[in-house]
Amino acid sequence: MLYAKQRLVVCGLPLLHRVFGALGAVRITLGAREGAQAEPGDVLATLEGDARALLAGERLALNLLQHLSGIATLTRTCVERVRG
Repeated sequence: MLYAKQRLVVCGLPLLHRVFGALGAVRITLGAREGAQAEPGDVLATLEGDARALLAGERLALNLLQHLSGIATLTRTCVERVRG
């Protein structure tokens, strides 16, 4: 399971299918919508499948989600500040 560790804007979940689809039989169930606000502890996605495939794609998938969600969160914060 992928959990949110802090409040964030979800971004990059469709990439999970690309990363793990190339590695083998991994079933992905999304627990959040792209662009949604997630709170700490929210389940972003559940992944089930071959342990080798999960371990092989884990770091790449997490790096992508962290980077993209960080950009989306910062962007939303800036937009909200400009709106006042």
